Amino acid sequence: MNFTLTERDSWEFARLSGDFNPLHVDPIAARRLQFGGTVCHGVHLVLKALDLAAAAGLLAPERIDGISAVFGASVRTGTPVTLDLPAEA
Repeated sequence: MNFTLTERDSWEFARLSGDFNPLHVDPIAARRLQFGGTVCHGVHLVLKALDLAAAAGLLAPERIDGISAVFGASVRTGTPVTLDLPAEA
């Protein structure tokens, strides 16, 4: 399963979260920072993955005891993300 978070998606998430860090929402400022452009909010990526898993019927909320995420690398805004989901969760 693939998804992409756009600049608009990042702005909408920033409005909800209150996190308007230029690294996430300002392409002009972000191009001068460490990643050379905007990157997605990590929590936004996790929430999008959970949303897709739920929509695919692979998430049983009553079976969730906790959620853990490790961010091994940044994801530039507009970069396709591949979500590998098991056939059964």
